[in-house]
Amino acid sequence: MSVRAPSFAALVAESSTIVRARVVSVDSRKVPTPAGDAIKTFVTLEVARPLKGAADRTVTLSFLGGQVGDERWEIPGMPQFTPGSEEYLFITTGSRICPLVGAAHGRYRILPAPATGQPYVARDNYAPLAQVADVSRPLDAAAPAPDPSHALSPARFEQLIAGELSRTTRPDPQR
Repeated sequence: MSVRAPSFAALVAESSTIVRARVVSVDSRKVPTPAGDAIKTFVTLEVARPLKGAADRTVTLSFLGGQVGDERWEIPGMPQFTPGSEEYLFITTGSRICPLVGAAHGRYRILPAPATGQPYVARDNYAPLAQVADVSRPLDAAAPAPDPSHALSPARFEQLIAGELSRTTRPDPQR
């Protein structure tokens, strides 16, 4: 799947919902579609904190692709999830392929720093997110990862999201 990396402003603006959540379960199954059966992966999340939009305590997202028995349907660039992982997800409505803005660009992991155990924010490819400008960089798995000690903390990432939301939702003083 080929997508253009959004800017941080576009990522926030195009999201109907932004959540900090823990992955509870990942389940792939065949589902009927007008074009025949398709494999979809359903990722169930426990929402720890909604940052934009209304979110139920538990949310299930549907991603095209997955594995059912010996049959595997892999979509290149589709995010893969693991139960127990903590994530920031930038969710859009209306997509039948991937519910995240910019596919893997709409997913940020919360990982423990190896040296300290302190949580930091990483991109889908595990590269630490040092600044929100890095959101618009291509997700190149071969790129060397910067030192996690320079990555954004979850608290700082949430502040930057809130700041972007307040910047874009301010009433127009000209009215």
